[in-house]
Amino acid sequence: MSTTNLLNGRKTLIQEEDPGMNLRRLYIGFATRPFGVKCFMASVFGSLVVFFLLSELSIDRLHYLKLRAWSLSGNQLNVRDREVGPSKRKAWNSRPLAKPSKRFAILAEMDVIAKWSELEIMHRCFLNPADNSTGSCNVLCPEQGTTIELTITSNVKGFRGADAAIFGLSPFTLLKSVTKLMKYSTNIPPNQTAVLYSMESPLRVHKWIHRIGELRYHTDLTYLPGADISVPYAYYKPGSFENTFERKANYAEGKTGLIAWMGSNCAKEVFWPRMEFIEELGRHLQLDTYGKCGQLTCLPRLSPKCVNLIGAYKFYLAFENSECREYITEKFWESCLLNGVVPVVYGAPKEDFQRLAPPNSYIHVSDFESVKELAQYIRKVDQSDELYNKFFEWRSHGSVVVKYPKMQPSYFCRILPFLPGNKGMSGTTQIKNSNWFNSCRGKITRRFNISQVPTLKAWRAWKLGVNDYIGGF
Repeated sequence: MSTTNLLNGRKTLIQEEDPGMNLRRLYIGFATRPFGVKCFMASVFGSLVVFFLLSELSIDRLHYLKLRAWSLSGNQLNVRDREVGPSKRKAWNSRPLAKPSKRFAILAEMDVIAKWSELEIMHRCFLNPADNSTGSCNVLCPEQGTTIELTITSNVKGFRGADAAIFGLSPFTLLKSVTKLMKYSTNIPPNQTAVLYSMESPLRVHKWIHRIGELRYHTDLTYLPGADISVPYAYYKPGSFENTFERKANYAEGKTGLIAWMGSNCAKEVFWPRMEFIEELGRHLQLDTYGKCGQLTCLPRLSPKCVNLIGAYKFYLAFENSECREYITEKFWESCLLNGVVPVVYGAPKEDFQRLAPPNSYIHVSDFESVKELAQYIRKVDQSDELYNKFFEWRSHGSVVVKYPKMQPSYFCRILPFLPGNKGMSGTTQIKNSNWFNSCRGKITRRFNISQVPTLKAWRAWKLGVNDYIGGF
């Protein structure tokens, strides 16, 4: 029977059998023709080539593009990443583009890092989602055109062979290792950069580790704008509109509470009479207090539920635990400014807020001679929607850019210019002589004891150059 007859026969079958089956038979029929066979083989070969190219793209190039996009977007987690568990989430740096050129060793412990919500992304970087094992974290540094390897070590011995040795990420690990670290810091290898890391105030770190001031380092990574590597909690960017604020004619509308405060650090690690101040303020107006130090509860801390709860109030007490320069944490930036709440602030002096914060976005304690006077002003603003809305005018002129408390692995790329042989490299400095260590009210002269904190009656709000603690801490 000729090929034509076969095809005719198949045309007849098409009317009688399943359409899908007949189409496949028709394709096979065409493929049996001499020219069809060549086309068929060419299509198979072409498909294999395309499949190979796409496989290579998905493995390496797509990974590079993913990391590049991650870097350019500020390394922020998307909503989907927050909602799924580690076992369902692929590590963003699981396939680095190139072999790491530098290794940075971080003094810390994985079980400690896992407990800190601030280090959630760091923890995920070291975690293998396939079996929850831990290993090194490879980070693409697009600006420097290289890849670095981050490793965790619970012992100073782990610094050996590393290009940079970082301590302070886990203060509790630092406390256990301080004796060996003292010895290390007196004889740092010439081919290694020692990096001081701290997102806590020096008063609090010194309370934990009273010998911290004796350690030596080359480069610091802190929240201070003047640090070698500055990672502020956030900053105000005039002329930028990165925040998608809901524009309201009246920001007082819908508020169900007057003023709130959340706290779990009541007195043991607070270096001014904060609790006395809050209790006194509560005698003059309706103040809702949450957490271990309050009468109400909201858990887990920093959860969306608690942040939304704060948003129901007109005012929030963004009181830091320490009176230290430029120490302005997420209490101010995220809990208040990004949440549509007016912050009542204290910790850093007013001059720092004037320089770093959105204009007219806060109420600073130092502007008032007494707690009673502050309470009277809060009530005045509460009773005038016009006054209240003035605290939100900055939203039409700029944005708040958040950098912390979600510590990003990519921040460590900025250590590269400070490695030996580079222009940023300098000699060692004792921590007690650093700008960070000396950024607080009064000098840190001895290990902190709660008896050193003055009573509210003897205390005056910090103004630069005025009423400093003569004796220090």
